[in-house]
Amino acid sequence: MKANEFVKKHGVGRAKVLLVESIGCGLYVDANYRITLYLSNEPHKSDDIDFIIHRYELERLVESHEIVKKLGGLDGAKKKLNSLCIFRWITPEITALEQAIADVEACQ
Repeated sequence: MKANEFVKKHGVGRAKVLLVESIGCGLYVDANYRITLYLSNEPHKSDDIDFIIHRYELERLVESHEIVKKLGGLDGAKKKLNSLCIFRWITPEITALEQAIADVEACQ
């Protein structure tokens, strides 16, 4: 399963805890949440693991949730995006905000 499915099922708070617990690990397994986080080669699927996720995917989702939260939730983030898009220029800030919004929506 994908990172957004893990966040949808267990919440962004649990994702943050896993990221802290797995700092410095090339491969991290949490049997209670049936998840494996990896940094390099994807491990083989096993019957006791539901989620095999690259650590950077989960980090990106957590960061996206934090960005959207700082802007007052999805509504606030979308308003900010609309205000940035007035001039129709595509900037790194706009691209990052679009990705953050898409990430949060994918976790709902």
